[in-house]
Amino acid sequence: MSHFKIVLILLSAVHFNTFAKDERTQTIDHQVWKPFIESWKLMDAKRQVSLYTQDVVRVSEKFNSLENGPKYLSNLKSMMQNMSTKGITSEIKLFFNSRLHRETHAWDSGVYKAVMNHPQKGKMTQYAEFSVLLKREDGKWKIALDSDKSITQQEFEARTKSTVDSVSG
Repeated sequence: MSHFKIVLILLSAVHFNTFAKDERTQTIDHQVWKPFIESWKLMDAKRQVSLYTQDVVRVSEKFNSLENGPKYLSNLKSMMQNMSTKGITSEIKLFFNSRLHRETHAWDSGVYKAVMNHPQKGKMTQYAEFSVLLKREDGKWKIALDSDKSITQQEFEARTKSTVDSVSG
């Protein structure tokens, strides 16, 4: 086999893997991140909960908590319904520092900025870094592990300089 054919085969393989990753990233954004952002904005608890696996693990360093499965999903749903009742909305923008996607699992990590709009208290801004393990179930991507911890605005701004991707509503 000539060197030209070998190079052509290698370039084709690299192009295929890059295309597959881009397609997978778009699918994940469409199935998980855009609905995630939209459901937070609308405080649509039912839609938000549908984005997680039933055995999800949730780690919150801010609250020193580790929850899983139905208990976490129930707490999430109650919290969002309570926020909705109070008229609170939230706009979230995600900035990814790492996106590793394979056939059945994916890892997305980065930082986010959430601006909560509270009718009585006004706007409150939260900055955090996050790590999420996604799992493909029956052809749909779902959040299987969700972890975040608070960071300062300065840390957020520094981390957004090295982002590889972002998603907003």
